[in-house]
Amino acid sequence: MYSVGSSRVMFAMFRICFLLIPLVSAFNLFSQNTYKIEYHHGIVEGFNKQFVDFFKFAYNKYNRTARAFDLKIRFSKKIETMKVLLEAFKFINNQYRSFIPINMVFDVCSAIKSDLFGMKELMTKSGNFTSCPIQKDSYVMEKFTPDETQFPPNIPLGQYKFSLSFTTNDKFLMKFTVASEVKNRKDV
Repeated sequence: MYSVGSSRVMFAMFRICFLLIPLVSAFNLFSQNTYKIEYHHGIVEGFNKQFVDFFKFAYNKYNRTARAFDLKIRFSKKIETMKVLLEAFKFINNQYRSFIPINMVFDVCSAIKSDLFGMKELMTKSGNFTSCPIQKDSYVMEKFTPDETQFPPNIPLGQYKFSLSFTTNDKFLMKFTVASEVKNRKDV
């Protein structure tokens, strides 16, 4: 037999589940066509030589009219789990300030399996990444640009700096930053 207090708790749990289920199920269904991301440059911020022998990340021209990212990395150890902290900084009042709505942490292998932000297709088409766990080996991704149609809708227009920090078992692996501008698709 349920008391009044327990029915309130159950109703509160139902409301929370009712709100969270659409969010979780929509997490993999990002789709947008209102903005375009114009990338400016990519910079390696650092890497842990205990796990990574070599790390290169750049945004280069690969022909007269097109630019794309190149990533080369050589792991010195097998990486069982890898988490990434994605932080966004928006250019406001002549400086980059933390833009909390876009900040998130996710497991790389889970994100690839669920094709979060189109990562699975991006990593298999542009590079030699095959599966998790990440083996002691060299990985290359050449001439790639993320598919912004797979990104969340309604990101405010403006200049951004996206910082990606990778860790394994709470130990720093590597970090790189991408400077870009979110523009209205009609204006590009």
